[in-house]
Amino acid sequence: MGDVTGVVLAAGFSKRFKRSLGFTKVAASIAGIPLVCYPITSMAMAGVERLIIVASHYNHGEVESSLRYCHRLAGLKLSYSYKFYLGNGATLVDAIDSLSLSSGSCVLVSMADHLYTPSIVHSVIARGCGSLGVDPKPKYVDVREATKVRFNGGVAYLGKKLEDYCCVDIGLHFLPLESRIYRWCLYTAPEVGLADLITCASTRGLELRPAEVISGYWTDVDSGEDLDEVLSGSRREVLEAVRSEWGF
Repeated sequence: MGDVTGVVLAAGFSKRFKRSLGFTKVAASIAGIPLVCYPITSMAMAGVERLIIVASHYNHGEVESSLRYCHRLAGLKLSYSYKFYLGNGATLVDAIDSLSLSSGSCVLVSMADHLYTPSIVHSVIARGCGSLGVDPKPKYVDVREATKVRFNGGVAYLGKKLEDYCCVDIGLHFLPLESRIYRWCLYTAPEVGLADLITCASTRGLELRPAEVISGYWTDVDSGEDLDEVLSGSRREVLEAVRSEWGF
C-alpha cells in the first residue's frame, strides 16, 4: 500500500451528544471500546502506519483517555488544534501543517465518529490520491442527516442540504496535500467544516473523484439514538462486520 499517513478529526464540540448523554462522542463506549478507536483501528489494520489524532483544548482530556483503549497504536501521535472553533476544516489544515510532508503527498482523512471496516479503507486508498469515500446506496445512516455529495463538471460539492446528489459522504477521504489551496479556503467563511473545505478546494482546481463503497459496512454516530442503533438496532450489523474484520 505504501507509506500512508492518516488524520482523524476529533476536535468537535459534539454539543448535542454531550447535552443528552453527559460525555463527548469520541468517548462513547461501543462494545467496550471508545468510538474514536474505531476509525483508528480500522485504518491501522489496513496498513496506515502514521496516524495524527486532532483534538482540541475543549476535549483533549477525553480523547487522550480514550486512546488508551485503542488497538494498533504504533505510530500514533496526538495533536492539538487551537482553531477547533473555526470548524474541522481548519483543524485539518492545522494537522497538515504539522506533518512536514512534501507537496504532492496525500493524507487519509477520517471523521472520528464513524465506524467502517478495514476493507473500506483499502478500497478508498486503492482509488488513488484525490478519492472521496462515498456510498450511492447507504444502508446504515439517516440520509436526511448525512453529508451529500454531487460531482458536476469535474467539481465535487458536499453539503447536508444538497437536493441533487449522487451519493453520501462516508467520512473517509484520500486527499492531496495542497496547503495553499486549503489555506485560501479558510478565509471564505467564519467557520469552515470539512465538507466546506473540500468543496472550496475542488472549485479551486483540486482534482477529486468518487471512491464508491456501495452499501458498505459503515455508519456514523451523531446522537444518542445513533449509538443505540449501533449497540442494539439495525446498525449493529456494521459493528459486527468491523469487529469480524479486526479478528474479534
